[in-house]
Amino acid sequence: MKTSQTIAELATALMGFQQQMTTLKKDSQGYGYKYISFDAVTDAIRAPLAAVGLAYTQIPTIPPVEFTGHIALTTRLMHISGEWIEDTMIMPI
Repeated sequence: MKTSQTIAELATALMGFQQQMTTLKKDSQGYGYKYISFDAVTDAIRAPLAAVGLAYTQIPTIPPVEFTGHIALTTRLMHISGEWIEDTMIMPI
């Protein structure tokens, strides 16, 4: 995980976001199990994130050469202060 030099304001905002969130119900089924759809998650988090000054981006990235045959997705959580945290998930194709 990577972060901006400080994350104090982001951490406070994240606590506020978590207080606003409720448990989401699984609304989809496939591959032998039930799950919460990406649309349901994004619909549920959009307003609570904005209320505390948070936003996120997800960008496809190229994984390191030792992960040939994989894809990568970098997610960054940003606060209005300019603070951020990010991490990259590497997955086989």
